Amino acid sequence: MKRLLEGWREKLSERSRRSSEIKGKNYKEFIEYLRGLGNAFVVFDTETTGLRAKDPGVQVTELAAVAYDMNPWYDDRGTPTPVQISNIPEEYKDFISPDGQFSVKINLTEPVEDLLRNQKALMAITDKSDPLHVEYASQQKDIIAKKMAWAELDKQYANNPSLKQRKVSRKTGRPIKGMEPSQAGWRVWRTKRAEINRTLTPEDVPLYSETNTDFMSDAGYGPGDKTATLVALLRMGRYGSGEAPFKKIGMVFDAFRVYLQLVEQSPQTDSIVVTAQNAQFDAGQMNEGYRLLGQEPPDYEIFDTAHAFKEFISPLVDSAMEKIKSDGETSEREQKMLDNLRVISKNTGKEYTTVSLGPLTKAFDIPDLGWHAAIADVKMTMATFMAVLNYLDEVDRELEGGVQGADMTDDEYMKDRYGIEVQDMPEVNESIKKLQEEWDYALTRKQRELIEREILSLKKKL
Repeated sequence: MKRLLEGWREKLSERSRRSSEIKGKNYKEFIEYLRGLGNAFVVFDTETTGLRAKDPGVQVTELAAVAYDMNPWYDDRGTPTPVQISNIPEEYKDFISPDGQFSVKINLTEPVEDLLRNQKALMAITDKSDPLHVEYASQQKDIIAKKMAWAELDKQYANNPSLKQRKVSRKTGRPIKGMEPSQAGWRVWRTKRAEINRTLTPEDVPLYSETNTDFMSDAGYGPGDKTATLVALLRMGRYGSGEAPFKKIGMVFDAFRVYLQLVEQSPQTDSIVVTAQNAQFDAGQMNEGYRLLGQEPPDYEIFDTAHAFKEFISPLVDSAMEKIKSDGETSEREQKMLDNLRVISKNTGKEYTTVSLGPLTKAFDIPDLGWHAAIADVKMTMATFMAVLNYLDEVDRELEGGVQGADMTDDEYMKDRYGIEVQDMPEVNESIKKLQEEWDYALTRKQRELIEREILSLKKKL
């Protein structure tokens, strides 16, 4: 088996290099790239108790995967089929199925159980003199002091620009975007932090329930938003519901390694490609789980569907926007992409194209199978990926049909489209044919227009 990423190891350390593998490829090159990776796409997803894998209160709470044989699509654009597996060990048969599915929830680990009990106790406190709040406040003092020190620095910087300076790249030595404190700025920050740490009392620290919530609907990252507790995160992942059985974490991680081996041994499998949407996050969570168990992670190919969506869908969205700006007509699919994939950043207030799974499912009419249930997310990821591939295939065929009909020769096409008698002008023949080939593989309307201008420029020289 080939290794696409050094990671499925510690930090997906070669993720950017892998992303560059598809950057700049046209559609046909991309499909050949996929075919070269392998045919057994094992799409997986995790549900967890948090974002930072190495935090003691973070663990994988649900793990799901489905193995798809891509050969039917590679060969005839048919629907990928489940990879059939056999010889499933008896102890895993209730969460590994012969049709290539893996679906299991994981019992909470002791550190997570301890954190859950602590958070529940804190949520119940209403009196700031409670010893548990006093202990919590002592832990929060420095966090609050740091935030208030930054606010003070920002306030003074408005009247004293020397307190901050442009960031400089350690790698290149050149200024980069953003500002950092100067030496004088750090003195302001440290002074304010020390002052607040001296004067802050438990009475000044908000109750845990005032800044945290057990409901995701009340959680957020903006000013005044509350932080989701473990209870909220477990509710979001439907931890206490569903059909997936609950197993101990060691058994689950051992079983996942066995599952991948069974997929690899299937007669349908040429080579495995472990796949996920935003794979860095899920692989990072799995890596940490294996590390805590004292094991090496499995070593298989990893493909991130988000890379493909960004490389091929974003330009199509840009092309649809260009059509609107030039009073052109957009197709129903283009309009859906614009309606769902153009969003406003909460941080900057600027509009950008998102390739998150939720908006993509709406743009490509993928049914909601139940968000934040791992097996549902897996199936929606694959359904979205295939919908995107089929759409790109359709766009590619339309471009080919628009450039040259199947019954036309190259010479007939050039005469019909540009009024050029190719055989009478050998000096431009080669250049035009090369431009035509570029037109064939151009993905966006803007690229095609630029190429057409070059061809028309050649025509004027006749």
